[in-house]
Amino acid sequence: MDTAYAAAVFITVFAIINPLSNVAFFVALTDGFTSLEKRRVARHALVVATVVLFLAAFIGRGVFSLYGLTVPAFRIAGGILVFKIGFDMVQGQRPKSKRTDEERQEALERDEVGAVPLGVPMHAGPGAISTVMILVSDGPSAPQWGIILASVVVTMAVSYALLMNADRIFARLGRLGAMTFGRVMGLIITAVGVRVILLGLEQTGREWGLIA
Repeated sequence: MDTAYAAAVFITVFAIINPLSNVAFFVALTDGFTSLEKRRVARHALVVATVVLFLAAFIGRGVFSLYGLTVPAFRIAGGILVFKIGFDMVQGQRPKSKRTDEERQEALERDEVGAVPLGVPMHAGPGAISTVMILVSDGPSAPQWGIILASVVVTMAVSYALLMNADRIFARLGRLGAMTFGRVMGLIITAVGVRVILLGLEQTGREWGLIA
């Protein structure tokens, strides 16, 4: 197994999902819930997010064929989206692809908030979906497929642990700590976005005969 590949994939998936950034929202979203209700909401949210990302991995290439998309074109578009999300995080802004005030208010008024917005788009938003589709776009080998899917599962497991300790984490970390961590993750995501864009441009150049 390629350790470097596994590490790169896990860091990419973990950074784009950024579990710690969802802790504060989970605390607000489940205010007044019992421990059992919080556990149920977190479990439901992460199962939904995992299923969505798995579907993105397995049907991604079918979507390319259906809409006549090329892998380089999707890389460039996905890279731009990932870059924008990372850039917003570096600036201290919460990505709009993850939450809107309307979604938050609607969620607070519903009994079941696990699927939306905590599962989608908080954990499995456009950036995460695009990242997974990009990772599988080159037709990875069986071990690489395992690494990609395992990275999603491990990230969700970490997220579950964080959500189950959300009250204590938020109390200790505080707003400044959460913002600092979010900006570091944003910098990583921005760099990943740039790399994906450059790779897409290189592949496009080869297709058009501009690069030998």
